[in-house]
Amino acid sequence: MRLIPIIIFLFFSSTPLFGQNVAKIYYLKGDVKKFSNNQHQKLMAGVYLNEGEVLNTGAKSLVILTYGSGSKLKLGENSSLTIKPIVAKQVNAGITQKVKHFFLEKGDVIFNIKNKSDGEQLRLHTKSVAVGVRGTVFFVHETEAGQVTTIVLEGKTAIQRHKNEHIFEVPEGHGTLHSDKIHSAKFKAETHAGLVNWNFDGDLHHDSRLFEELGKKHKSNHKLDEFIENVRNVNMQEVYTHITNGVSVDGHNKNLETGLGLATYYFEKNLVEILVKNGADPAHPSRLYNNTKKDFINIHFETPMHILVRNLPAANVKLRTLKMQALEQIAQLFILTNKEVLNARNKSGETPIMLALRGGTNKIAQLLLNNGANVLAQDNAGQNLMFKLDPTRFKEFQYFQIFFTLNQKLFKQVDNEGRTSSHFALQKGWWKVFSNFAQWTDPYLISKKGDTLLMLVLGASAQADASDWSVREGYANRYIRDLKMINLQNQFGETALIRAAKMKLTRAGIWLIKNGAVLSARDNQGKSALSIAIKNKNIELSNLLKARGAK
Repeated sequence: MRLIPIIIFLFFSSTPLFGQNVAKIYYLKGDVKKFSNNQHQKLMAGVYLNEGEVLNTGAKSLVILTYGSGSKLKLGENSSLTIKPIVAKQVNAGITQKVKHFFLEKGDVIFNIKNKSDGEQLRLHTKSVAVGVRGTVFFVHETEAGQVTTIVLEGKTAIQRHKNEHIFEVPEGHGTLHSDKIHSAKFKAETHAGLVNWNFDGDLHHDSRLFEELGKKHKSNHKLDEFIENVRNVNMQEVYTHITNGVSVDGHNKNLETGLGLATYYFEKNLVEILVKNGADPAHPSRLYNNTKKDFINIHFETPMHILVRNLPAANVKLRTLKMQALEQIAQLFILTNKEVLNARNKSGETPIMLALRGGTNKIAQLLLNNGANVLAQDNAGQNLMFKLDPTRFKEFQYFQIFFTLNQKLFKQVDNEGRTSSHFALQKGWWKVFSNFAQWTDPYLISKKGDTLLMLVLGASAQADASDWSVREGYANRYIRDLKMINLQNQFGETALIRAAKMKLTRAGIWLIKNGAVLSARDNQGKSALSIAIKNKNIELSNLLKARGAK
């Protein structure tokens, strides 16, 4: 049997902490033993359990453990659970989290995680799946054949197969299936959850139908790959048959594709509607695979809404026009089905509206805005909508200009490099964006690379193109507000004049001198604009500096 490791949440570099008590026996019933120091020992309430010990329950037996700040774990009959070493992981400078690890060899376990103290997390591993969650109630069952089922009663989990693979969330009321034949199949689990005994008392029995129903669910999903291929080939009748037979419409095949992701990519509106009507979640992410080229179409693991916006054919105007109406209808259907699609993030942290703005799908951008898309969202690089806005791609640019002006926090947000959208626009040469939004931007903000807005306007930055001086000079003349902007020093001690001298930008240097630049300023290495100009053999700039009395 091929084991498929799935990890919930990201794993970081970590260090085991040996010899610690992990949990305490709160209640036990029947035949409950622990295996420790190469021998089996009977247990009683009140006993503490240590790392490395194995709990085993017999028929008609159970044990309830307490740990952390009031959290509980219930191990069902005929189950085996290993207490792994607590692991300390570094998540940020000076911040360490302790992670409790449990390994379920077989059987079933229920977790009720409450009042979780800061810095603590949990991982439950099986042969083929690992679950890590916070503030949630969930059930995990593993058969001896390696079929694993998870059901979330409260909270949510985030599935990840390998350390560097993509993550998708499993919300409250849903479950997942995993085995050697199923990568991960998400399904609505309200009925199955009703068969689980969630109580932490002496009653160990689940509804007698539970494991039979879970077995049926696994069996129906053995043809998940076939179902997804029928979606790819738009075999409507076969798709209907699979749905009727109970396939999980949100299941992933080995390439992490879902049926809805594929139907959306190919703009098969009727097929999209059928899948959504039968429970497909438009907020559930998918990848896309090209069977002919044997490669992935998209590098992202993202929701059908992302796929819808990203893959609108921009180059083919006729096709774009024909598809736009269907595109809007599908987008509206997704929003009505699950509003989480409005602000869902892909692996890069981008929301659908970010893709819409970048790709020029302005009608969809308006639809998302009108339905409550978060305009202040930032992606993994810290970039908000303003960084995505390319005015050359929009006929209705003025609409977005007015909208964003009403949300002035957008102009104060900075990305991971400390840049505002105005910094970014100047680097891109988007003068229209800069000219419209500069009035809302802090003119004294300095990026992590030491760029002031004036440096970028003048081209005195490695991040900006210094060509077309006439355009830059015109913007500098309109943009300059005071001498503070001209003589602002960055974290390296550079003024715009010193930077211009370093980059051999003679015209920018002359403009700064004529507009009141301080000639005596020195950077953190003690270099002045004059010493730099002389070293760079910039005769015109050095002569002007000398004539003005610079030393």
